[in-house]
Amino acid sequence: MGPVAHMNPEPVWEMGSEFHLDASSSAEAPSGRSFLPLQGELHVSGRAALIALLQHHDGPGECWLTEYAFPNVVAALTDRASLRRYSDYPDSPFPDFNTLRPSQGDIVIVQDTFGLGDPEQWRSWMDDHPGVTVIEDITHNCTQERFLDSPAHFVFASVRKSVPTADGGIVFGKNGGLRRVSGTENAGALMKLRAMRLKAEYLQGQPVDKSVFRELQVRGNALLTSANQGPCLSHTLRSLRSLRLGEMRSRWVENNIRLRQGIAAAQESPDVSFLLPRSGKEPLFHAVLQCQSPDQREALRQHLLAHAVYPAIHWSMQNCGEGASQRSLKLSDRLITVPTDFRYGDGHIDQLCDLIIAGLRRKHN
Repeated sequence: MGPVAHMNPEPVWEMGSEFHLDASSSAEAPSGRSFLPLQGELHVSGRAALIALLQHHDGPGECWLTEYAFPNVVAALTDRASLRRYSDYPDSPFPDFNTLRPSQGDIVIVQDTFGLGDPEQWRSWMDDHPGVTVIEDITHNCTQERFLDSPAHFVFASVRKSVPTADGGIVFGKNGGLRRVSGTENAGALMKLRAMRLKAEYLQGQPVDKSVFRELQVRGNALLTSANQGPCLSHTLRSLRSLRLGEMRSRWVENNIRLRQGIAAAQESPDVSFLLPRSGKEPLFHAVLQCQSPDQREALRQHLLAHAVYPAIHWSMQNCGEGASQRSLKLSDRLITVPTDFRYGDGHIDQLCDLIIAGLRRKHN
């Protein structure tokens, strides 16, 4: 009897959800190819980075935040500041500065939601309010160009939304390299790192139970999002210095453009729209679609899930309690974020486009 032939495992096809560790994306990046502003102070998360900034600028003033904001940021601020809200929605062409009336000594947090903001819209406003400290969150467009364009006094971001790291939040600096704050590595981040390794094996077709790394992701996220201080993993620092960040950014931008063009070229015009950047510059974030109704959004979401595409909802404003405006609630119920990042090539994006079109047509049949 001859030797038993061993078949290579069949890779798993799916799109979206948490990043995995991909060895092909890691190599020493040539000088000038990094899209991240690789200078500043590294914390365990964007939340911890923001809290560090608030502690540094602790004072009697109020803190202003857009009505359409990440619930975790709202929770972090509510515990530490007198919170006021102003109107700046991702489906609007500009902030409503009439709703923003800070006093001397106040802090305004500018959130570049989905990377769609235009820093120039804030520059003249800041010139007219010299006694107000402006902090900008560029999590959804975490690039060197965006950091340098920001007129804000301080800039921070959660880097794990843009690159395959288990944790990481940066308070950016104008000079020097990356440095980690002191402290003990977060247990949740270590869980997420383990989950990223297991997911890589799963996608390669190895015998990994998906529920195992999903549980690690969920438990890890719960611990990570509640962390108020501490350093990022040493693995995160090494990753930020070695990822092919320039190539990753180019792929992401190309994917967003390809998906929009594919949807626009459909024979029957789908009744959804893309949220587009105010500045005209492509952000480093997934494509965000605005549906006509919550029912249409849910039908599309279920269709994508049934075909192994895992979209995100940014964000469920139902979790904000009485603090969420009616406009926030209505908008968040109609938005769906589909995965277009650097993990995917043209074939993935074309399949995603076909699935979106089919899901929308299915609603009407």
